[in-house]
Amino acid sequence: MDMSNLLEQGATLERRLPERIVQGQRLVPAAHGVASALLADAWLQGRNLSFLKITIGLSRPAAGRAVDPRIMAQYHERLRGMLRSADALTYLGEGRYLALLPGLRDIAAVALAAGRIIEALGAPAPAQAAEAPVHVNIGIARYPEDASQLTTLLEHAELALDLSREAGLNCFSFAESSLNDTLDCAALAWNPSLQTGLEAVEEEHRVLFARLIAIAGQLRAQASLALLQDSLAQFLGALREHFVSEERDLEQITAPSADAHRAEHAMALQRVRWLANAEPRQAVGLVARYCFDWFEQHARSFDRELAQHLQSLNP
Repeated sequence: MDMSNLLEQGATLERRLPERIVQGQRLVPAAHGVASALLADAWLQGRNLSFLKITIGLSRPAAGRAVDPRIMAQYHERLRGMLRSADALTYLGEGRYLALLPGLRDIAAVALAAGRIIEALGAPAPAQAAEAPVHVNIGIARYPEDASQLTTLLEHAELALDLSREAGLNCFSFAESSLNDTLDCAALAWNPSLQTGLEAVEEEHRVLFARLIAIAGQLRAQASLALLQDSLAQFLGALREHFVSEERDLEQITAPSADAHRAEHAMALQRVRWLANAEPRQAVGLVARYCFDWFEQHARSFDRELAQHLQSLNP
């Protein structure tokens, strides 16, 4: 297999996609050729490769028609703009795409990419006019976590796409075999390295971590979805209250990194919103895992800096 030639064919194909979408041509063989080349490259480089099967369709099934091809071309341009230069995007026909994302080892990074795509495609295209709103569903399989063979990976992505459709419109889902490292939050807990030196701040942090640890336990125990969603909603409510309290302090003391601190809060909430686009049970695990990781980093940097600044004002 001449991988460089296949990749060049894929790049040429992608440049012509909007034209071919308007013409209604199907490009499945070419898509599989590009996928084969990237999978071979991932094997040679020892990298991960994520397969995202994406569907875009009308949100009103009663409309009884496909999305206008000109509108699909605009959605293609928007979708391409959400991907990195190293990613590949091919059109499978009838509002279906295959996106290939190399090098994303962390499942949260793949989930954030999928959630961001769903949010970005949710806004109407400029030419949409009187068309019904569109919906987006994404099924995700990962190499090597789910499989090593192309056909099996594509099958896993298709099954994951079915899971996302069962969960509702504007949703993404991972293949079930990807979830082992998504839902296991058991090893994460409060530890001394997260201490800031301010008792009030640390007490709020301990409460937030206790909520996350409880969610991890519920995930391991296969608790009901209603209980999981309620626990996550309570955690996110407490997290927002914590952010409001911290930002009130930032306004009062003019901390040196106040703007960056507030931006970190906004970014965390935005990413939680993206992750919430996952299949509901998966969403709980993804949000919990992301918040664990984000909170550890944030507490050791911005929160510790804020605590030190407060201590300097009241020695």
